[in-house]
Amino acid sequence: MPMTQFFMKPEKAAAQGSSLYQMLKCANCYGESGKSDGRLADKLGKDAWVRDQKPADLTKGVFKGGDTKQDVYRSLMTGIDGTAMAGFQHVFASAILQVRAAAFG
Repeated sequence: MPMTQFFMKPEKAAAQGSSLYQMLKCANCYGESGKSDGRLADKLGKDAWVRDQKPADLTKGVFKGGDTKQDVYRSLMTGIDGTAMAGFQHVFASAILQVRAAAFG
């Protein structure tokens, strides 16, 4: 999915972001309110540098993979190497294909 398609107007983004957060099970690590208090937050083990992993507190706007829109996009699409943060490119690609199929099917 091109980055330009990933970002949308804030009012639409909030609704779709909430659905996506649930679908991807983000709350397992980040918690329902994004404060790094999910049920798996303390069970992520060590990262590639043998440091304890802890999910970011999403409410603070400071992220391990960077803070810009481009950084957040990259982290969601590819994950963060050496950490438990998985990439979800396959999910976004599937969603785009479904939208295109519906539009032209």
